[in-house]
Amino acid sequence: MKKITLITILLAVSTQIIAQIPVTSITWENYNPKKKIHLCNEVGKHMMYDWTAHQELHTSVGKNASYTYNPKDKTETFQLYDKKSNRAEIRLINEYEYGARQFEGYVTIFKPLDDECLMQIWGSHEGATQFMLRGFHEDNGSLTINCGSSSRVKVMNNIYGKEIKVNVIHLQEDVGNKFMVYLNDKKVFELPDNEKAINNFNGNYHKYGVYGTVRDGHESPKVIWRNVQHFKDKGGKMYDKQEQKINYPPLAVKKVGDADFDAGASSSAKLPLIYRSSDLTVATITPEGKVHIVGPGKTLILAFHEGNHQYHPNSELRELVVEK
Repeated sequence: MKKITLITILLAVSTQIIAQIPVTSITWENYNPKKKIHLCNEVGKHMMYDWTAHQELHTSVGKNASYTYNPKDKTETFQLYDKKSNRAEIRLINEYEYGARQFEGYVTIFKPLDDECLMQIWGSHEGATQFMLRGFHEDNGSLTINCGSSSRVKVMNNIYGKEIKVNVIHLQEDVGNKFMVYLNDKKVFELPDNEKAINNFNGNYHKYGVYGTVRDGHESPKVIWRNVQHFKDKGGKMYDKQEQKINYPPLAVKKVGDADFDAGASSSAKLPLIYRSSDLTVATITPEGKVHIVGPGKTLILAFHEGNHQYHPNSELRELVVEK
């Protein structure tokens, strides 16, 4: 019987933590950017939840989309339930204009998922996504890449129900100017970047989960990511933004028929806030940003700002109880 030593255990732990793909001239270090849960409600409006507060909850929005984190095995389950919602994702607060970033995780997609984004890097000239890893139903589940001038490059087949190790590497113009993708530690894609990040947030950032309009016959697409890790070039420049705090007092109990009201949240950066309601049968948000009572029940009222060149995005939730 093989003797298990402390050194053996430490080596196993080290291999699990430092598992990134090596790149010449880059010294990788693990880092842990803040995370936000992005879901859509029944009318396609984003709901943004703080991951620290909700990571162990089955967070759902009108049963249209859900996110669940299991701390025991570090799995994150993302699912869409109908065409009213097209997003259940983690948005990393990791904007960057310079240096290198590497995303690593183990992904599993399930039937009948088709034409859904599994991981993306935002920051194109158009203010949208610059890189997408997508899943399709053809060939018993396949992975494709959209990046720059390359559209739907197929990189793996026959993956329904199988866990695939994914490494997405982005080298900005100052450290290599390219994207590289490894699946199960084998390089399957490489393309020059040639596009400086100039989106509305003034930098690239990462998202992962499931994103895309549900297709007929492919309802309830589910994606599981496990042991997602993030790496950056050691000593590399980090994007210097300030945090904004959302001050949001508790919401008083309301009754059906009560007048529209201001939820009363404010940003420490004095930025205008957007409100969203998780259950539109209980309350909606008027065009003027007021909370409008619809019916009895409970709903979550989200207050958020998506950030700008100076401040990171942030959000807070408060429960609203409406009585008959």
